[in-house]
Amino acid sequence: MKGMHRLLHFLPERDQLLASFGKHKTGKACVYINKLDDVDKSILKELIRKTVDTYQKLYPE
Repeated sequence: MKGMHRLLHFLPERDQLLASFGKHKTGKACVYINKLDDVDKSILKELIRKTVDTYQKLYPE
């Protein structure tokens, strides 16, 4: 999960998605959760998908 913390920082819509994410804390570039049950898993999946899409555009192979 540590790698994901850094990746979420680069999403333009990060704050909008996190508004309804559930119980979490944020740092400058990190999102911290204690338990998966504390957050909306569909939003977590969307954050991961958008992060992967963003990085694939930034660093195409």
